[in-house]
Amino acid sequence: MATYVVVAKDQSSLGPNEINAGDTIYVEDGDQVIIDPSADDNIKFEAADGGPAQFEILFSNDAETESLYPGPQALASLGPAAVGELYQLFPELALPGVTIRMARFVPETGRAMKRLAARHQKNHKPLVERAA
Repeated sequence: MATYVVVAKDQSSLGPNEINAGDTIYVEDGDQVIIDPSADDNIKFEAADGGPAQFEILFSNDAETESLYPGPQALASLGPAAVGELYQLFPELALPGVTIRMARFVPETGRAMKRLAARHQKNHKPLVERAA
């Protein structure tokens, strides 16, 4: 498992595991990518094994965040240019019949979501735990 840092596209002196914005990064399961505030361009992610990239739950400012779940609701909130860019970065998302898995199980109904949350609360368990 590697950790990469995306830096400005014109930064000429790169440290270990630093990648210029605008480049392509080949990721494997468990790799982590940190985007430095200096990053001034997009970066293309490709799975090292040629398969689709998997996305995970991240902690951002101590809040659980799905790294990317391009479901219908998320796509509907994006403009046409952003959706086009997403499909350019991940062409498999544009294929008909493609099902995108969420990083973690999410119940399909509001009632089931409430039961899941109540069960976690009753048992004093967090909905998401940090990896050790």
